[in-house]
Amino acid sequence: MPNGKAPARLIRFGQKLNALLPAYEIRILHSAEPRQGHALNMLADDFRSIEGAEWFVWFDPNLRTEPADIALLLSSGRAVCGALHATDTADPEWNGSFYPDMKADDNGVLAVAELAGGAKVFHHSVFDIIDKAAPDLRYIFDSSGRSLIGFFQDSLWPFGEYLRLLSPASHMDALCRKHGVCVYTNVKAIIKPSHGRKEPYRPWEHTRKPAPVCAEDLPEVKRDNRPIRVVLQYCDKDSKQAERLTSMWGKLGSPIHYSTEHSNGDKYPKGPNDTALRIIRESTGSAKIYKAVVLVEPDCVPVAPDWLDQLSEQWDRASAAGKLIMGSWHPVNLDHPTLGHINGNLMFDPRLASLVDIPDVPDNRPWDTFLADVFEPHWCRTGLIRNLNRHRTATLGMMTVPECGTKPPVLIHGVRDESAWNLAKSNTK
Repeated sequence: MPNGKAPARLIRFGQKLNALLPAYEIRILHSAEPRQGHALNMLADDFRSIEGAEWFVWFDPNLRTEPADIALLLSSGRAVCGALHATDTADPEWNGSFYPDMKADDNGVLAVAELAGGAKVFHHSVFDIIDKAAPDLRYIFDSSGRSLIGFFQDSLWPFGEYLRLLSPASHMDALCRKHGVCVYTNVKAIIKPSHGRKEPYRPWEHTRKPAPVCAEDLPEVKRDNRPIRVVLQYCDKDSKQAERLTSMWGKLGSPIHYSTEHSNGDKYPKGPNDTALRIIRESTGSAKIYKAVVLVEPDCVPVAPDWLDQLSEQWDRASAAGKLIMGSWHPVNLDHPTLGHINGNLMFDPRLASLVDIPDVPDNRPWDTFLADVFEPHWCRTGLIRNLNRHRTATLGMMTVPECGTKPPVLIHGVRDESAWNLAKSNTK
């Protein structure tokens, strides 16, 4: 605690909660640890050492959580219950958008797989169950000499055919799910109307649309022998990586029609948005020359010598089926939670902007997620492009197992270390 004291607003929060719950003794544990996962593990360790402690109430004081919401969660009488709140977005972040057909019960309690933010209430038995069921759970050694069980941590977690990088809070929910402890939220505690919205966003009232068709599953067609244009989009900070990628293309056996497009000085997402939309709109002039455009960023690595030929074959299938976009589809999309999105490292028909009305994208929203509702009628997915965006590293399995279909990926996106480059080198020896 800074100066040995908890912040005054935290004290006031506890006082209000104590007034709402007179039957409970409220203790405030505050951590000044900047790493959320480590702070939560220290607080959980302190909580478990308090004799008679029944409920571990965790919330981020930077989020809009009210004492009344905590009282409402406790009244639900569930082992793990949470409220979801937004900060500066029009819609609250809702990881439940992964899961279809959610429905609240008559008391307004909704079973969810995980909740990203807001406040959560854990019964003490939840920690005991996980501790007993997961003896191999990673321990964290604190500078104070304590060894802490890593209930909360950044972690890759399998989700169907994907590996997701979970936040510490979502990781704990995944542990609960794995060991039979259900996670709930009380819909009455979800964000109050704000940002001009008359009603709270209710994602549980919507059903997810199924994943797009996989290009490999479409019928084989006659080969279209027109070339494919590859466009590399980059900004100043990625210039060395972009140079490395274009140098690699030059060393491959088959010729590649490629060009580079430099993003202006605007930060993400505005700079990449402007560049990507300019590329898409200006590509209409080359529709008679190229059958498709591959749009890539500097953190994309081709890992097979014939990567473009393999993409070309699947593109022909997609194009024959009337598709205008092909890429790696991911089920998360905060702009359109029921749709998912095709990652921006994708293939598109150069006629796209002339066939589809593409609106401008707000400066604070990524173009590939924001335009999902525009692109969805025209997209399909491919297992040849593997999206591992922001992964610090990647195993061989992650890079060789396709997101759909049976053929291994030929283009890896997003891995931050040398994993994908090492795979590419081993495949070209």
